[in-house]
Amino acid sequence: GYRLAFTLVNSDPDHVCVAWNIKDAVHRYMQPFLNQVAPLADFVVHSQVLHYASSDLVPSRHGDEYHLSYDQLSHMINPLESRLASQSSNLTTLHFIVYIPASEQSPLRILNQDGRVADNNSFLIHRWGSLLVHNVEATTKASVAGRHRRLSDDEMCDIMAIFTSQLKSLLGILKPPSDEMKDVSLSSSSVSITSWEWNSLLFSRAVENVARTRATLKALVQLLDDVANMVISDHIQEEVVRAVHLAEKCLEQLQQGYLADAYALSQRALVASEKAFFDPSMLSLLYFPEDSKYAIYVPLFIPMAVPVLASILQSARLFKQIRQLTSLQGSNTKTSEVRVKTD
Repeated sequence: GYRLAFTLVNSDPDHVCVAWNIKDAVHRYMQPFLNQVAPLADFVVHSQVLHYASSDLVPSRHGDEYHLSYDQLSHMINPLESRLASQSSNLTTLHFIVYIPASEQSPLRILNQDGRVADNNSFLIHRWGSLLVHNVEATTKASVAGRHRRLSDDEMCDIMAIFTSQLKSLLGILKPPSDEMKDVSLSSSSVSITSWEWNSLLFSRAVENVARTRATLKALVQLLDDVANMVISDHIQEEVVRAVHLAEKCLEQLQQGYLADAYALSQRALVASEKAFFDPSMLSLLYFPEDSKYAIYVPLFIPMAVPVLASILQSARLFKQIRQLTSLQGSNTKTSEVRVKTD
């Protein structure tokens, strides 16, 4: 699942303090898309507003505009990231930030790597999220009464359209080729996913799940090689066999073009492989490997072995002395017998 974190950053609220109705905007402009991809993942939406969270960057001035170069973008994220709300969760967090620049740096433009103004005045960070710079008109900052402003519906529509497009990229949805642009979408909503995009997403997720299943089973085999005394229960064997069978059936469905069935099989295969790998009966042995036995028992047996070894050595010396005395007595007896015969 994914946690979508929307953040509005007012870098200079003393001159312009912007508010938004993010709940209504997500419901109206992004929820239709989230409903379409809901079979693939769960989504949880959070939002926050930050004040006095400037980037501490000095943009270069070009006429009436201010520009942030491509090399400065990473430095723009670092000071903001420490103030973003974070929660301990197993969900992958994707950040969507609307940055309102200070009045002395407005209008602010983001430059691409080639030095041109970025499309939509935003940039994307793979597996992290995106940041969009939204410049507020100078008329809203002319007076103290006008510094408080709420983003209009048209502005929120444009912002959410950009974020939805970027969310597609973050989810791994490929852009359709030019000859597929006329494909009928799955929904009549203005923000939707085409059939080509949906099929490509199903295909990529199915292949990804099969690859993760294979990696999990390979790690399980490596674990069994490393821990020789690990006992494999029958139900673990059944889960491994089920994972392999489901993965093979998934690949067959992919070859035949049944993408939805292939994705469902890949999910079941991944669950089966993880059940086998994280079985409680195996986890207990992971923390008590063969090396740990020596580390635990050797300090216990050494104090016991010292007196035993000392007794063995003492017994060996005593036995050696007895043998020496016996051999001396035998030699003396033979000498006496020889003398008697001589006499």
